[in-house]
Amino acid sequence: MKHSQHELEISLPQLRPGMYVVRLDVSWFKALFIKGDRLIQNSEQIARLKNAGVKHLVIDINKGLAPLKATHSPFLSEQAPKNNHLDKPEEAGQHSEESALQSGQPEQGHVKNSPAKESTNSQAQAQAVKNPGDKNADKSVSQAMDTAAKSLDAEKNAALKIRTQVLYLAHDIYTALESDKKIDSNQVNKLSQHAIASLKRNENALMNLVHIQHKSRKLTTHAFAVYGLSLNLGLHLKFGEEELLQLGLAALLHETGWIQLPVNLMGKRTHYSETEKSLIKQHPSIGITLLAKSELEKNVQTAILQHHELCDGSGYPNGLKKDSISALARALAICDCYDELVHQLRDMPGLLPANAIKQLFKAAEQGLFDKDMMRVFISMIGIYPVTSAVLLNTGEKAVVRELNEGALKTPVISIWYDKRGFVLGDSIVVDLARQDKKQPHREIVEIIDPDNKKDDPANRLHPEFE
Repeated sequence: MKHSQHELEISLPQLRPGMYVVRLDVSWFKALFIKGDRLIQNSEQIARLKNAGVKHLVIDINKGLAPLKATHSPFLSEQAPKNNHLDKPEEAGQHSEESALQSGQPEQGHVKNSPAKESTNSQAQAQAVKNPGDKNADKSVSQAMDTAAKSLDAEKNAALKIRTQVLYLAHDIYTALESDKKIDSNQVNKLSQHAIASLKRNENALMNLVHIQHKSRKLTTHAFAVYGLSLNLGLHLKFGEEELLQLGLAALLHETGWIQLPVNLMGKRTHYSETEKSLIKQHPSIGITLLAKSELEKNVQTAILQHHELCDGSGYPNGLKKDSISALARALAICDCYDELVHQLRDMPGLLPANAIKQLFKAAEQGLFDKDMMRVFISMIGIYPVTSAVLLNTGEKAVVRELNEGALKTPVISIWYDKRGFVLGDSIVVDLARQDKKQPHREIVEIIDPDNKKDDPANRLHPEFE
């Protein structure tokens, strides 16, 4: 069986999350996958292939990760390119523990990068995959992240590692606080430095990961999302380094008080009773009490306590108005509210990101949020946030892949359905701000809901699809 130049045959033990499988040595049906060709996202999928008796498979290294040492296979007609753009310093998903990445954003098409952006560093790559859940963010990880290329495809791997570390660290923090132990803020600050560096290289990578769990009601996932959004907003607001680290720490810890509240209240999706509202309004104060032993900086404590205060004085716990609310808390409040709306963490169903943006804009106009900060936030998130499913004027359907700075209506998209509604085998990546004049002009005309099977029958527009 012949393979194309970018396809590589591997044995099952070599398979890991992040690889894109195109062929098996058994039927896809036997492996319990309804459709073929897929990005491997977690260890459970690998176990499913093993149980189906898969011994060898073919991966496409233009669509997913390559093996650490891609060697020539006697089954290949040609050797895979040595300097392929996927041999990057940051390889996510090496341990079985990487099930935390099971909802990671699939690769949605290939964007060609310049040779400078396709450089490899095999030593840093090998070091970076040793301990993906290491809270201390060791030196090898730091080196790997610093050498990551600026393109979205390259930066996704660095962002995946940051996300994994944040999730592990948030879980450890909540566990420690439940046992009345203090936390080490230095661990968070070290991780924040890596996150800030990633956002500076290409903010779209972390922003993709912020949006992938569309309906997750987990506290750790919410902490990661608000953490990523807050650091990015802080950068756009031109906060200094110390303020950014304080904002990152406050964002990761802002919902600490929830660990002492009834679990069923988070993401209830039905209206809270007055008793439940009273309980929920206590969580900022409870959080500060739980964190007392940790001796956090005053600015961090203030941001945590005030993250539900609103500029018109209608917030809680103290009903403060704008001038009495710290800048960190005002920024954190916007990011927290946005993620609560999107990930249905309130007493109502979740909203599509674009609809959440509209609701936040109206709230700012009514005086609930800092209007200047909200304008910056909307310019950062975009009118069509990354991972949004959209309908084009051509009838095609696509997913927003990347934002173009200063061009909110013309992001980079991955087209998955043609104008007749047929699903494409491979997505077509189009930069709406830099279109080929020989092709039909494309523009977004509508936001669509990927959960609606009429709009997405093949499950291609949802950021969590397998």
